[in-house]
This record gives sequence, structure tokens and C-alpha cells, in this order.
Amino acid sequence: MEIIGSLIGVIVGYLLSIINKVIESYCKKRKLNKFKLMLQKEYLISIENKIEQMKALEIGTVVELTNIISVCLKRLDYLKKKELVYYSTNAQGEMIRSVEFTESYLYQLDQLLRASHQVDLDKKNRYIAEKKEAAWKLKKFYEENFEKYYSYEIDRFLGWKDVFDNEKFQ
Repeated sequence: MEIIGSLIGVIVGYLLSIINKVIESYCKKRKLNKFKLMLQKEYLISIENKIEQMKALEIGTVVELTNIISVCLKRLDYLKKKELVYYSTNAQGEMIRSVEFTESYLYQLDQLLRASHQVDLDKKNRYIAEKKEAAWKLKKFYEENFEKYYSYEIDRFLGWKDVFDNEKFQ
């Protein structure tokens, strides 16, 4: 009888620790999803909407977009260096990596927008269309690899030159 009581105690102890780990894992995943949504809402949606509305690579539009991206990069850097380092949670490392991945995405998008050439009028529409397509390829890479990056499965972001061939417009 004593053995059965001890065995039940051990089993209950293991079950409680397993339940605790499952709850911790769920809470961490939920916290990371909320953080990802905040990053998208605060930093990405307005930029992506402007790119979608872009009909021409007019200098004013590009300058406005690069200025917005620059502000977002500064805010993300502040978030990473001044806020998240003091945030005590078991998801802190993943949050910092999420910010770094978002910074990489915005940096590559900024470089893509800044890379421009004088293009003949007949090539201009195709140039704009291909730049927009390259921006969406960067976004797709960001979305598909976000979790892989913060969980340390990958450690680099796609470069803008990997998705856009500037040479064919020279």
C-alpha cells in the first residue's frame, strides 16, 4: 500500500510539472504572437500600404517611404536596446531576435527603394512593377521565416539584390 501511495505521488508530481511546462509554452507562444502583431501594426502596415499604393517611383514617394523606414528603424533600435533588455520574461531572447529580424527586413526594403536608375519611359512601368514585386518577395520571406529566426533556426535575412536585378534596367 505504501508503494502505491508513493507511486501515485510521483505520477502526480510528473503530471503537474508537465502541465506547468505546457502552460508556460502556451503563454510564451501567445506573448510572442502578440508581440509580432504589435511589430506589424506599429512598424510595417503603414509602409506596406504606401508601397501598395505607389504608382510611380517618384522621388517624393521614395523619400517619404525611406524617411518612414528610417524612423521605424530608430524606434526598433530603441525598443531593442533600451526596453527589451530590461523586460524580464522567458520570451525576451525571442523578442529581441524578432526586432532584429524586423530591422533586417526594413533595412533591405530601404536599400531596395534607394537603389534606382534612370529608366526609359517604356521600361518605367516594368521597373516599378518589378520593384514592388521584389518588395513583396522580401515581405513574404519575412513572414515565412519570422518564427524560424526568433527560434534560432536561421540566422540571415534575404538581401534585396537576391530578389531584384537592377542591372537589367541599365
